[in-house]
Formats: sequence, C-alpha cells, structure tokens
Amino acid sequence: MQEFVELWRRMPGCERLDDSSWYQGSLEVTFWCDEDGFLHRDSDLPAVVHDDGLQEWHRHGVLHRDGAPALVAPMPSRIAYATPNDNGAANAGDDMRAVRRLRPRSWSMPATAHGQLVEAWYTDGVLTREDGPAMTWADGAQEFWVDGRLHRDGGPAVQYPQPYGGYDEGPDEYWVQGRLHRTDGPARTAFRSSKDPALGHGEYFFDGRRAGAHWPVLRHHCADSPRGHISPDNADLWDALEAAGAIDHKHETVDPDALAVMARLYPN
Repeated sequence: MQEFVELWRRMPGCERLDDSSWYQGSLEVTFWCDEDGFLHRDSDLPAVVHDDGLQEWHRHGVLHRDGAPALVAPMPSRIAYATPNDNGAANAGDDMRAVRRLRPRSWSMPATAHGQLVEAWYTDGVLTREDGPAMTWADGAQEFWVDGRLHRDGGPAVQYPQPYGGYDEGPDEYWVQGRLHRTDGPARTAFRSSKDPALGHGEYFFDGRRAGAHWPVLRHHCADSPRGHISPDNADLWDALEAAGAIDHKHETVDPDALAVMARLYPN
C-alpha cells in the first residue's frame, strides 16, 4: 500500500487538502501521511478512506490498529462463494485457501482479497489476532491468523457459516502454524448437503502434506491415536500394506497380522 502513495500524489487529479492529507480524485480516495510521507493518522482515525466506504488504519506506513480491525470495507454488491472440488472440499488457489475470485475493490486491497474481504486485523503490518478471527469475508467465512500465519488450536482456522451458499455446511479448513494439518479427520472438510450426500469426503493433510486415499485409515493409527503403530511419515510401510491388500478402506482397518510383519520390515 505505501508504495502507491507517491504515485497517487503524482497522478492527475490529486488535490492537497491540508498539511497532512490529499484527495486523489481519479481513484476516489482520501489519504493522510506523516511528515516523512508515510501513511499515518492519529486518534484512531483511518489513514486511507475510499469514497466507496473502504477504510484503512496505518501507523507510520504499516497497517496497524489497536483492539479493532485495521481494514474495514462495506459489503460488496456481489458475493462470491467457495465451490466444491471433486473431493467435496473448497476449490483452492496456490496457497490452498478457498478461492473467492472477484475484481479487487481497490489498489490498496491485498491481491488475494479479490474484493471480498470486509474486515482484517493487523498489528505492525502483520495479520494477527489472539481472541478471534483476523479476517472476515463477505460470504461469512472467518479466518484465524496468529503472527501472519493461519492458525487455530482446537478448531478450524477457516470457518464457514452454516448453512453456506446453498449447502447445509461449508468446507472448514484446519491449519496449524500456517500448514494444513489434522489427525482426526479431513483438514479441508467437505461441503454437506442433504440433497446431495455424495459430495465427497474432504481432503486429508498432515503437517502441510496431502495424504492419499489411505488417510482415513492412517488417522486411526498415527502416533497420537489409541492405535498408534504407524508414523504418518512412513510411506514405505503404507505402500507395502496397500500392495498386500491389508488395508480395508471401507471399514478403516488394517489387518493386524500384516501390520505386525510389515512394521518389522519397515520400522518407523
């Protein structure tokens, strides 16, 4: 955002209002700067105000606000909802988060927001909040961020309202320290609908790595489960069990005799 300030001043249509504020008519934005030219405004007032209602709080050039969101935007005229992929989870972009692709509201919005972000909490330029969601989207989804990483203990870090976009349940996502991770179920859960029970089973991730079809079984046998015999990282053991036909995916069980033999051949 700060990198645009000098450009805004030089673009046609920029009017200086007083010693610290300008109005850029071409972009319909009013902004305030400190004596060094960094976006800044005191008294808990926004340093950037767009005519469409988007407001941003900056402290000496970085997004920052104490005890309240540093970015607040009105609801967009059109709301983009996440949609299910072949596994029933939300379609994702390069960062594996749900895709909500509509035109950005303004240049100052983060590129990943796609004009759908309505609230975001920043401290010293870092997306973070300890006592609740740091991001709220127009579709009602909330994201929990700590120190710039998606993270939540004991619940989904990306949480959808229920019902969601015509479905009974939305596709929650479990993140730990910035990585998709869950050992007791899918880290990217599936959409749920009474009208279409075959939407999928979601997607399983462990420490950011996507697991294959055997994960519904693996999650019952990994180190922190009551039947902890198999390390989630022991791919050789799982491949051997698969090849031997020892995994019953339907009932989520492993043949105990085959497990004992293969575990000796491929120890954790």
